[in-house]
Amino acid sequence: IDMMSLNSQLLDAIQQKVNLSQQLEAWQDDMHRVIDQQLMDKHPKEWSQLAYSFSRGYGTKRGQGDEPAGAEGSRLFSFFKKN
Repeated sequence: IDMMSLNSQLLDAIQQKVNLSQQLEAWQDDMHRVIDQQLMDKHPKEWSQLAYSFSRGYGTKRGQGDEPAGAEGSRLFSFFKKN
């Protein structure tokens, strides 16, 4: 097996790993959404109170460079943080 063949195999393996990593990330995002939805369905009152306090600014301090307020709301129901 020559060097070009080995390089080709290595590139194929890297591309496969990238594809699998993207699939895993998509699956993790889907699982986060499912878990979040189940938690909201099981405890709607607690979630609505939490959403209200976030919208009123309680418990959070925002400084310059922080994410915009809309991003805070989109993270509100994220139960797990991605690494």
